[in-house]
Parts: sequence; C-alpha cells; structure tokens
Amino acid sequence: MSDKKSISSYRHIWSVLCQSSSVDKDTNNLFLFNILEEITLKQPSGEGNIKEAEMLSSKKIIAIPFNFEIVSMLERLDDKEKGPLIKEAELEFTDSYGKSLLRQNFEMNFPKGFRRLRYKINMNGLNIITVGTYHFHFRIRESKNSPFEEVAKLPLDIKFS
Repeated sequence: MSDKKSISSYRHIWSVLCQSSSVDKDTNNLFLFNILEEITLKQPSGEGNIKEAEMLSSKKIIAIPFNFEIVSMLERLDDKEKGPLIKEAELEFTDSYGKSLLRQNFEMNFPKGFRRLRYKINMNGLNIITVGTYHFHFRIRESKNSPFEEVAKLPLDIKFS
C-alpha cells in the first residue's frame, strides 16, 4: 500500500500485487485473489540447474514465468464532468540493489463522469538476478513537462525453499 499522496488532479488511493482480480458485473465490486508478498522458488536440483549460490555469483537474469496483476485505485480531484483526464504513468521493477530490470510507460484515462479509476496491469513473468526484496515503483506524471512522482512502491520478496 502507499501513503495517500495527493497531486493536483488526482489522488492515489491504493495499489496491490495479486495473482488475479475480478469485477462482479451486478455489484461492480472488485475481488482481489492471492495477494502477493513473497514468492518462494523451489531449489533446483539435478545436473545443469542453477543453485542459489551459483545464481548469486553469476548475476545472470533468470526468467520466472507466472501470471500476476498490479491493481490500483485512484480518485479524480477535479470536476469529473470536465471531460476525460489522461495521465502518463510508469511502472518500474527493481532488484534489491535498486537496479532497474523493467520499465514500462502507459496512459491512464479517467473517463468523463467517473470520480474513481481502478487500473489493472497484467504481467506474465518476472526477470530476477538473485533472491532478495524486489520493488514495483508506480509513478504518475501530472503534466507533460513535470517529472514522474512515485505514488506506490510495492515490495516482493523472492526466496528459495
């Protein structure tokens, strides 16, 4: 979760890392399934597999295939009838040393007439270098000429069993 940071035209309410989510069509309620705080990988065995010690010393990028989502809720602070509100956003994934492993830019669109926006980013895997605490940094830019402001920093621990 984040501290509720206000920036002039919107406010970030929350962001969460989960395996999946669903919206009930009748009630419009959002359901989050399997909130992710850590991923425990089975220690590889057998010839040719990378052990934790080798992984730490090699610094090679290892792909972990699994589906997950980052779901966020934001609130529009200006007049919702004014028209659509479009914000440029960025998601960055960093390792425990702060090294960037992924950076993705996208637009978030508050449609006219809507006060809140639920935004979902679907991911189908991660690249890691070693075990440790990784972070997803969610940033939003107020205008084209302004810098990105971090609105959420979501930790994810990667461990070996």
